[in-house]
Amino acid sequence: MGPIRLAIVNDYEIVVRGLAALIESDRRFAVVDISVDDSVEAHADIALYDTFGAADPDFASARRLLDSGTVARVAVFTWSFDDSHIERATKAGVSGFLSKSLTSRELADALHRIHDGEFVASAAPDPRSDRATVRRWPGQAMQLTEKEADVLALITQGHDNRSIAELLYISPNTLKTRIRGLYRKVGVQNRVQAALWGAENGFLPEESRSPG
Repeated sequence: MGPIRLAIVNDYEIVVRGLAALIESDRRFAVVDISVDDSVEAHADIALYDTFGAADPDFASARRLLDSGTVARVAVFTWSFDDSHIERATKAGVSGFLSKSLTSRELADALHRIHDGEFVASAAPDPRSDRATVRRWPGQAMQLTEKEADVLALITQGHDNRSIAELLYISPNTLKTRIRGLYRKVGVQNRVQAALWGAENGFLPEESRSPG
């Protein structure tokens, strides 16, 4: 039997390329496609669908991948273990709901089980665990927290404060605190500067970028 053929899907190029580099170190897998527009051209046994930047995913993209005919199974790769997210993902037909707190070996084992036809759902990460703090997202080098990165991603995509607060299920005051924090960390003074910084540092969905 040959390696398991994987496609990696996310709106952010920095995410898919980083995850592909991690997985390609395991010879039991072959990354056959990376996608930033929810379309997978190569035939894949599993599409690993990373939900970074999707504050309230409806998993329609996962359903489209399964309906495309090029992907046999979809596994969601996420930090979010909200019960409604798991329910929606299951209804969309996904074969796994995998935590980003998994080690590379645990992720590989989970993907093997999914390839064998099993539905795999990770346990929600324990926030007290050291492992739960080993995360990667754009802006981490500037000390942005994951929550601040989510806010910056949405600012970069053109959302206003009201929309961001609704998408992230946070109060306006909490949002303002996160915005002040991210402004300070990336060295900007206003929303326009923040959006420009985000566009230049991996926060803009690939399909929205312009050459140069």
